[in-house]
Amino acid sequence: MLSVQWFVEHTDKNEFFPEPTIERWREISDAFRKCSHFPNCLGAIDGKHTRVTKFPCSGPMNLNYKCYFSIILMAIADSDYKFTYVDIGAYGKD
Repeated sequence: MLSVQWFVEHTDKNEFFPEPTIERWREISDAFRKCSHFPNCLGAIDGKHTRVTKFPCSGPMNLNYKCYFSIILMAIADSDYKFTYVDIGAYGKD
């Protein structure tokens, strides 16, 4: 069975999330304008505190404002609900 670490080390991130170009930003903006009537919108953003058990030796780094340990998941999606950016693993206190 493949591990997440193996996948991260052996996968080219540009295969899944290619570097954004000006042309791609224009396509996303045009699509939002057409389907949602939001001009100049480059994405829909959302985030979530995901509850985790306290990591060893982490101190209060993952303790969030609601007083439980978490990591933050954040993503931006285009008008077709496809992720254009994902950030996983920020400290819960951030």
